[in-house]
Amino acid sequence: MQEAFLATCPALHNRPYLLFLSRIDEKKGVDLLINGYKVLFRQLAKDAACGARAAGLGEGSTSLPFACAEMPTLVIAGPGLNSPYGQRLRQAAAELPASAVFFPGMLTGAAKWGAFYGCEAFVLPSHQENFGIAVVEALACSKPVLITDKVNIWREVVANGCGLVADDTLTGTQELLERWINSPSAQKKLMGQRALDAYQNNFGIAAAAKTLSEALKSMNQ
Repeated sequence: MQEAFLATCPALHNRPYLLFLSRIDEKKGVDLLINGYKVLFRQLAKDAACGARAAGLGEGSTSLPFACAEMPTLVIAGPGLNSPYGQRLRQAAAELPASAVFFPGMLTGAAKWGAFYGCEAFVLPSHQENFGIAVVEALACSKPVLITDKVNIWREVVANGCGLVADDTLTGTQELLERWINSPSAQKKLMGQRALDAYQNNFGIAAAAKTLSEALKSMNQ
């Protein structure tokens, strides 16, 4: 699965990445994701340059810290890149280094699951989701989720401690990314462990069957 995914964006290599996997549509808040990522990237690059100058490194030094090395790459997968909205997203991402954002297109089969299993976390800054099937798929792969409070299963995410939640605004999306990047490794690992528990306890087959059974019983009373 990993090989199938990496074949869609070979330049990614083994670098850590955050995954967006859904339709490339304004409803999904992809513009918030790219613009929030750009703000953090530039701030990190600025801080790195200041640190290099303080250490006595010249502007052209190859030892200058590179912002991409300090934060995960962004992988934006899904159909819709050829739409006017998708083209605007590509233009926005083009302001960053080519290795900062990848657009592999729609992923299916092994490539899709390779993308899920290989990511640090799944991110969906959506403006509205009745459920959010991709969020649940990420949880099933033991991946923390970074979502907005417009994704209707955000309460379960908060209750189970398996991700981060913020407003569906540029500030909120930037906050999601910043909180994740600044989280200690041990906390990220714990969120991943809790993600699978959250899936099994809330959305797995056994949990769904129990919920349906209880609903049917209440209807017959």
